[in-house]
Amino acid sequence: MNFEIKNIEIFFPEKVVEQAEGLIQEGLVEGIVYLEKKIWTMKVGESYEKLKKGDAFEVEIQMSGKKVKRGTCDCDFYQQNLTSKNNHCQHIVAGLFALRKHLLEKELERQKTVRVTPFKHKKLTTISVLNSVDPEALKNFVRAYARTDKKFALSLKARFAHAVEVENDKEKYLQLLQATFTSVTTTKDKIKYSSLQQIQLVITDILDHVDDAIALEHYSEASDILQAIIIKLSPNIKRAENHEDRILDLLNSAFAFLKNLIKKDIPPELKKEIWQFCFENFDGREHKKYGTNSHFLTFLLDLTSEKNYAVILLEKIDSELGNTFDKKKRGILLLFKMKLVEQFEKTSLSTFIENNLEEPEVLLAAIKNSMSQKKYTDAKQLALKGLEMQKNVPVRNELDDILLNIGLKTQFNQDITKYARRRFIVTFEFHYYQILKNTILKGWKKEVKSLVSLIEELPFSPQKKNTIAKILAEEKMDKELIEFIKDNRSLDLLENYDVQLIESFRKEVFNLYEDLLDGYLRNHLGRRTSTKIRDIFYHLKKIGAKKLVYKLVKQYRDEYPERHTLMEELNMF
Repeated sequence: MNFEIKNIEIFFPEKVVEQAEGLIQEGLVEGIVYLEKKIWTMKVGESYEKLKKGDAFEVEIQMSGKKVKRGTCDCDFYQQNLTSKNNHCQHIVAGLFALRKHLLEKELERQKTVRVTPFKHKKLTTISVLNSVDPEALKNFVRAYARTDKKFALSLKARFAHAVEVENDKEKYLQLLQATFTSVTTTKDKIKYSSLQQIQLVITDILDHVDDAIALEHYSEASDILQAIIIKLSPNIKRAENHEDRILDLLNSAFAFLKNLIKKDIPPELKKEIWQFCFENFDGREHKKYGTNSHFLTFLLDLTSEKNYAVILLEKIDSELGNTFDKKKRGILLLFKMKLVEQFEKTSLSTFIENNLEEPEVLLAAIKNSMSQKKYTDAKQLALKGLEMQKNVPVRNELDDILLNIGLKTQFNQDITKYARRRFIVTFEFHYYQILKNTILKGWKKEVKSLVSLIEELPFSPQKKNTIAKILAEEKMDKELIEFIKDNRSLDLLENYDVQLIESFRKEVFNLYEDLLDGYLRNHLGRRTSTKIRDIFYHLKKIGAKKLVYKLVKQYRDEYPERHTLMEELNMF
C-alpha cells in the first residue's frame, strides 16, 4: 500500500468500501491506539454483541505522514491471502476510515489549542515572526493587507470560510464565489486565462474543506458547499472563452464529491434536499450545453426511491424531450427515462423499448440489459431489429459486434462466421480473422480465397493492401504472396515478408529487390530517399544478401554520382 489516507474511497474496490462503511455506521470500530514506529491499532467487530464480548479482529495500520504504508488484520480472509498483492479486507478499510476521522479530529483540536509562547529564535523567518507576534497585531496587519490585495483577501476567505459561523452555509459560500468571479471578470464579461489559477486555488481550498466535512460526517454542510460551487461555476463556463475546459474540470470535481456524498448514509431529509437541487438544475441551459446535466440525471436515479418522485421526474423528462431535438441530448434523456421506467413501471418497459428502438442509446442499453441477464435470444432479436432500423454506421458496427458476441456465447457457428467475417472486412482486425479460422474447420482454404476476393473489391487503401499480404503470409501461401508483392510493386511489403519468402524464392526475392529499388531511386529524390536505401541495405545484409548489397552499391555509385546525400549513405558500405 502507498496512498494518502484521504483517498481511501479511490484506492480500494467499491464493494469493499461499502462493506467497510457499513461497519463504521454500526459503530464497530473502537480502541484506536498509537504504538511505536508510526503504527496504529484498533479493534473491528462484525456485530455489536461480539465487539462488546471482546470477539473482534485486531487491525494494524502503519502510516508515514499522511500516507498509508501497510495494513494487516488477523481475520481468516486476510491471513489466507497473505501472498496477494495489495491484500486487504473490509476490517482494514473500516479501520482506515475510523483512523482518518480520528486524525482529523485531533488536528482540528490541536489547531484550536495552539498558543503563542515567547521564545528566542536564531533567525528571522516567517515561522519565527508568526510565533512571536501579538495575535491582535497580526489580525490588524492581515486586515489591512487584505484591503490592498484582492487575491490575498480571496485566498484568506476561501481558506478560513469554514470557521465563520453564519445562519446559512450555502449563502456564505455563494458570497465567496461571487466575490471570486467578480474580481476576475473583465469589463467585457470575460475571464482571462491568467485569472483561472486564482479561481482554481479558491475552489480547491473549498473542496478540501468539503473532504473534511464528509470525513467528519458533517453531510449537510458538505452538501451546502457543493451546491454553492455548482450554482456559481455553471454560468461562468462561457466566460472563460477558449478555456472552458478549466472551469468544467472544477465543476466535474464538485460533481465527484457530490457523488461520494450521496453514497454515504445521509439523512432522508438531506437526500430529499439534494434530489430537489438536482431536479431544479439538470435542465439548466449551461448544463445542457456542456453535457453536465448527465451528472444530475445519475444522481436523480440514485436518489429516487419513491414512485411519486419518479412520476414527477418522468413528467419533467417528457417535457424536456418535447423541446430537445439534438440526437445526442435526446439519447441521454431517453436512456435515463428507460432506467426510471424499468425501476418504477416495469410493465411498460417492453412497450417503451419497442417505441424507441430507433434511438441508439435505448437500443444498446436494452440489449446490454438482456445480455446481463443471459437472455441471449431477446438480445439477438433486439440487435437484428436495430440493424433494420439504424442507418448510423458506428451503431451498426456495434450491433454486428454484439451479434458476434451472442454467437460466441451460444456457440452458434453460423452467426459467428457471418459476423466475424463482416467485422473483419470492415476493420481488418485480425482477432476477427482468428475467430473465423477457429470456427470454420472445414473449407477454410475456400474461405480464405473468398475473404481475399471480398477485400480486393474494396476501394484502394494501404490497409487493404497490408491485410491481403498478411492473410497470404499467415496461410503460408508464399507463391501468391510474392506475386502479390510484384503486382503492387511494394518495397515495404517485400521488406516485411522477405525472410518468409527467401526459403522458397531466394533468387526471385533478390531480383525483386533490384527491380523495386531501381524504380524507387528513379522516382524519388532527397535525403529521405537516401536514408531509406541505407536502411534497406542494412536489412539486406542482416538477412544474408551481402553480395547483393555490394553489387547495388557499386551500381548506384556509377549511375548517381551527382546525388550527394546518396553518396554519403553509400560510404557506410
